Amino acid sequence: NHLGHFYLTLLLETQLRAAAPARVVVVSSRTHKYSPLLPRGAIVSLPNPEMLQPGFPEFYPWIRDTKLYALSKLCNILFAEELSRRWNGAVKAVSLHPGASMLSAGGESGWLLKAWLIFMVPWTKTVEQGASTSIFAAASPDLQGGEYLSNCAVAQATHPDLTP
Repeated sequence: NHLGHFYLTLLLETQLRAAAPARVVVVSSRTHKYSPLLPRGAIVSLPNPEMLQPGFPEFYPWIRDTKLYALSKLCNILFAEELSRRWNGAVKAVSLHPGASMLSAGGESGWLLKAWLIFMVPWTKTVEQGASTSIFAAASPDLQGGEYLSNCAVAQATHPDLTP
C-alpha cells in the first residue's frame, strides 16, 4: 500500500522534474488515524518484522492487518508532505482519502462480510464519486503541494505523527 507509491515516484523522478510543474497524487485513507505511533529515531525500519508474525501483537489477525493497513496509509500522507518539501515546487505531491466506494459485493468473501457490505451500500460512494477527489487532486490549480484531501477539498489529516 505504501511502497508502490514510493518506488514508482522515485523511478519517475527524472521525468517528473523535467515536466515541472508536475504533480504526484498519493491515495491514502481516513484509516490512517488508526495507525500506531511511529517510533522516533534517525532510521526507522517499518514494519517491524515481528508485526508480520501471526498472532502479534493481537489475538485476532484482522486487528494486526488493520493496523498495518492504517500504517501504510499514514506513510502515504507523510510521503506526500515530504516529497513536496524536498522537491521544492518542481513537483507538487498531495494525498487523499477517496471515500468508501462499493466496487463489489464481497466476491469470494464469507457470508458475514457480504452481508456487511450490502448493509453499508447506503453510506458508500459510487465509483464516479470515489474518483472525484483523485481527479480534483490531479487537476486543481489551487493546490500548493503537501495537502491532504477528502471530498474534493483540503481536509485535516488526524494523527499525532502529522504536522499541524
